[in-house]
Amino acid sequence: MYILYRVGQFMALRLPIKVVYWLAGRIADIHRITAPRDTANIITNIKLILKVDEKKAKYYAKFVFRNFGRYLVDFLRFSRLDKGYVQRFVVIEGLEHLDNVLARGKGCIGITAHLGNWELGGAILSILGYPVNAVALSHADKNVDNFFTRQREITGIKVIPTGVAVRRCFSALANNEFLALLGDRDFANDGIRVEFFGTQVALPKGPATLSLKTGAPILPGFLVRDDRDHFRLIIEQPIEYSPTGNMDEDLVILTKRIAEVMERYVSKYPTQWYMFNSFFEKVQE
Repeated sequence: MYILYRVGQFMALRLPIKVVYWLAGRIADIHRITAPRDTANIITNIKLILKVDEKKAKYYAKFVFRNFGRYLVDFLRFSRLDKGYVQRFVVIEGLEHLDNVLARGKGCIGITAHLGNWELGGAILSILGYPVNAVALSHADKNVDNFFTRQREITGIKVIPTGVAVRRCFSALANNEFLALLGDRDFANDGIRVEFFGTQVALPKGPATLSLKTGAPILPGFLVRDDRDHFRLIIEQPIEYSPTGNMDEDLVILTKRIAEVMERYVSKYPTQWYMFNSFFEKVQE
């Protein structure tokens, strides 16, 4: 796997971007055909999100795989990122919301999803001068894990491995820094159950827990693809919440508020939500 990433990076950095995107699309088509479980999961997700039949879901699934291929190309090209790239290819909406939150002095919990290109979103903020910390799940292959970490650190992002996440998350917020978290996948298997697209799912409790314990606001943000090589970074207003004092109740309410924002963006950009696992089926077992 590590060799494949390095070969992919070599091509991504040396071939014209249109050619690399085209190649990524063809590889994605092959993946869709040769990975029936991934394809079935995507189709199931699309059917629930858009309320469409099997035929239409299969049509949309094709673009989920192709967009994911382009996402990987963008990630492999991080060494090319600079402020000039941001000015040419990225429209940013709501940056003032981030400035206003950091002005409070309690740090910022940036919440996003496996949507569009979340990695690029964090990289852009870092390039613009914001102190970005990102919690990242460690890869089983040490070489791949190191490769991913280097790619993120190229842009100035401070990577927080899940093994030391709690301590370093509190530290980042205490230093009034930006902490990027993904809110749509409960890797710890101890999540908060809330409704998502009409189905009870388990979402990670980390964002709500950190916010309630530190007072750091939760700021939703999403980097979506407008067309083949142009993007839009949308930063929402912070999720304002006054705790009731009942921690269990507060965790559920705040996680539900996060779910509502993510649901809105997944609904709008369903072919840019890269959830290849049986997201909805798993939580109903």
